[in-house]
Amino acid sequence: MKKNKIEFCKAILKKKLYIILIAVIFAITGIAYTLTNVEFVATKKILMGNSENMQTYQEFLKGSELLENAIQNAGVNLSKTELEKGLEISLVDDTNVLEIKLAGEKADEIKAVSDEIIRSFRQKLYEVYGEVTFYEIDNSGDFYSKGNTVVVGMLAFVVGLGLSSAFFAICILLDNKIKTCKEIEEITNLKALISIPYIKNIKKKKLNIRNIRAHHSSVFKTLMTNIQFVDVKNDLKSKTILITSPKSFEGKTYVATNLAIEFAKAGKKVIMIDGDMRKGRLAKIFELPNDLGFSNYLSNLNANGNAINERINRFINDTEIRNLNVITARKYPAKCC
Repeated sequence: MKKNKIEFCKAILKKKLYIILIAVIFAITGIAYTLTNVEFVATKKILMGNSENMQTYQEFLKGSELLENAIQNAGVNLSKTELEKGLEISLVDDTNVLEIKLAGEKADEIKAVSDEIIRSFRQKLYEVYGEVTFYEIDNSGDFYSKGNTVVVGMLAFVVGLGLSSAFFAICILLDNKIKTCKEIEEITNLKALISIPYIKNIKKKKLNIRNIRAHHSSVFKTLMTNIQFVDVKNDLKSKTILITSPKSFEGKTYVATNLAIEFAKAGKKVIMIDGDMRKGRLAKIFELPNDLGFSNYLSNLNANGNAINERINRFINDTEIRNLNVITARKYPAKCC
């Protein structure tokens, strides 16, 4: 179990560049969001001539009637609830100064409403107290981001790290594909002889005897040697080797041909049998006639459907490589009825 955890951690670390990249994208997105989502804040500071009713003055400024009058007089499309949400009224410590901050997305509306709040406040004071003096000592406004850019960026980066790590962890846990020789050995209890590199453009090339040896010939020499050592170890002398795979275009022909050539060059007598009855390719690779092949031998019928009852030697073709013979598949399986 400990071994599995270590391998799991190593698999996660292999994805570290992707994880960091996703986290950076999250951070950039968060920073961009704060920079593009800004609001205008109008600030009003008024110095009250009477310091005895400062708390009362604050309640006046928050009153529903005063705010509704300010909206109506400013002529803006803004609800009282929206206005209350963006309104902040505070008393500057140890002073007779009231600070009024009004935030919103449209600068013109916020400026107009903040001016009307002061006018409505003056009118309210006159109705209640008569003449009350106060002075505006600040009447400014500025645009501010709705969030702290640095904090949002750091949080987005951390979230990106967490989500991307969790995503790759789930993918690794759900991945049941066999990817290494070591995994094959653990599942089958068989020893892997070699790992043959995947050639990406091998499908696009027209394989023939002249170009099939262009890639990784040393790998197949090693594979041939390993097979011989396996025979010595188990006191076996194998003469037949099966090359197969679950589906097409996985390199069966490529591997079988190269391996056969190596054995032939080493002085071994080799016969390649093309068992692919649908898409046999050995005839094209070795440029051999394909009138009769392995399918005819199995069915005892020739191309015309007539019985042939020939021995296997009849279907063996010589190649330009010494010690290497080929039995083709024939292009289409012979009809048996």
